[in-house]
Amino acid sequence: LLLTRRHDFVLFGDPTTRYTPLIRFVSMVALTVVYGVFTLFIYRSEAGLTFHLGLALRATFRSLIISAPPQATLLSGEFAEWFPWTLRLLVGFGAMWGVLAWFAPWHQRLEDEGSRFAYAKEVVGRWGTDSLAPFTLRKDKAHFFFPDDSVVATETTLIAFRVLRGVAIVSGDPVGPKGSEMASLASFLEMCDSKGWLAAIIGASDRHLDGYHELGLRTLYQGDEAVIDIDDFTLEGGAMKSVRQAAQRLARKGYSAAPQLASQLDKSDREALTALETQWLAGQKRKGFVMELDSLFRLDGDEEVFVIGRDPSGAVVGFLEIAVCPASRSLSLSSMPRVREAPNGLNAYLIVAAVNWAREHGFRELSLNFAPVARLLTGDVNPTFWSRLARRALLIIKRLFHLQLDNLYVFNRQFLPRWQPRYLVFRRRRDLGRIILAAMAAERYLPFADVLRGRNWDARPVRSKISYTTISDQP
Repeated sequence: LLLTRRHDFVLFGDPTTRYTPLIRFVSMVALTVVYGVFTLFIYRSEAGLTFHLGLALRATFRSLIISAPPQATLLSGEFAEWFPWTLRLLVGFGAMWGVLAWFAPWHQRLEDEGSRFAYAKEVVGRWGTDSLAPFTLRKDKAHFFFPDDSVVATETTLIAFRVLRGVAIVSGDPVGPKGSEMASLASFLEMCDSKGWLAAIIGASDRHLDGYHELGLRTLYQGDEAVIDIDDFTLEGGAMKSVRQAAQRLARKGYSAAPQLASQLDKSDREALTALETQWLAGQKRKGFVMELDSLFRLDGDEEVFVIGRDPSGAVVGFLEIAVCPASRSLSLSSMPRVREAPNGLNAYLIVAAVNWAREHGFRELSLNFAPVARLLTGDVNPTFWSRLARRALLIIKRLFHLQLDNLYVFNRQFLPRWQPRYLVFRRRRDLGRIILAAMAAERYLPFADVLRGRNWDARPVRSKISYTTISDQP
């Protein structure tokens, strides 16, 4: 089969796994020989016969290659019939194991951050107008720069991605100068093709849909992002009654909300926020990949805002972790940890404080939580047969994996936000199942996500051979 379809395999294999197929096959042959000798030792010992290592080795190889061993080695019976087939089964498994490594996609190895992270941070700070741009700076994402030989951030486009089981998951739209996005994506897709990776964009905005279609890509509605327009936000009116009452109730009870830049937090504040998040996670790991930071103070400095909620005694009972998008003067909510005893309405109270602080400091937008497939779950679409079928399937998935899907939509809706649709961008429909599985594992929505991610998800053992020069390094 492989010979007849040999023209389908036109790419070079991963050079770092050049000898892996041979090592796997030889290892399985060696294991098979050990198994054969050990099995013959047990067999002859139980039969009361003497054991000779040389004869056992010869009998093992003869059973493996030619036929059953001579009757002088084995007694007659079922053992002589199944023993050779177990040897061949092990060697066959080793051959398949080696072939899988031979034809597998390239392995991705994250490079050591060093100056690479500082360079990516500068590109995002200069061109990251989208609310998802700050999240491209997570530690578990690799960065593709276009053109790759550029050393000037004003000319560079960045694509953040991670390869999971052969699927290159791109985090949001490319970040770079206007007009360079599709050229950078075309180069990225070419790189993925050369390494045997499927490519998919998670959380793409609607600004580049035409460009994606021109590249031959397909788009699928993924969900809605709630965006508050700072200048238009007000607590007046009947529609804002629940938010207004929550803010007033907590203020009367003596609760406070203090927005602060990460650079303004002292050591005790950082320790309190870290302790609260640890309590909130309750031994679990952070979820999220495309639309959330991977750790507190990942951006730090003036690129991260914390809205800290305190009870009347001054203890921290919850906070908002918000990333700053300098290029668009906007804010993007990452997480909302809180203690279990926190009163209802605390998150709404903190969001109102964040909006007031943003207005005072000249920010234009605040992006709230992303609500996946919210319109399908809440029935805010035309009730067709396929939409009803999709809704039933999504409700089953929600209950099965305990996902916060329509809950986020309902929470966001009380702030009367502007809804920003997000899309999944891919090439072929037949790859959708594989892409969705990889995306859910990357977001850590699946109970076995860490198994799919692998042990080295956060490791960065490879040092970059490229020197990245930032703007501040140049005369």
